[in-house]
Amino acid sequence: MTISRETVSERAECERLLAEALRPVASELRLVDLDELIFCVKAGEHANMADLVASCAELYFRPGAIDFALGAQARASWEGSACVSLDIEFKQQPVTAFLRLTLGPERGGVELFGVHATGRAPAQALAPILAEAIERARIAPPSGAGATATDKPGAP
Repeated sequence: MTISRETVSERAECERLLAEALRPVASELRLVDLDELIFCVKAGEHANMADLVASCAELYFRPGAIDFALGAQARASWEGSACVSLDIEFKQQPVTAFLRLTLGPERGGVELFGVHATGRAPAQALAPILAEAIERARIAPPSGAGATATDKPGAP
């Protein structure tokens, strides 16, 4: 069963869940030099893009949960605005989702192409299944998360 059979509100909820989950991955991708990122996209360096996405995702998700799906676009202009879009696959049993993660100068976004949940009953809501899959795919935050990290001795 795919998202095309879902209601507009269910699709919007699934898109919101994935956007929220991918926020830290997008933040990591923004740390990559923009010129290098655009070059990789324009040159079709899919292996490099896959490594980049995997490296950024591994801090927050289990291996294989977030993968580059071999599609990317980049746009740059003389006015200084640039935009990079990466096709992403989210996999965590029983869910597979395909989406596009867009990184702009100030904001990003997620466009959901489709979601499939193996074994889901036709009347069963998809968003709760996706939310549970996202939580299982996450790496637990280290103990003391939320505490300020510092390299200064004696600092709290």
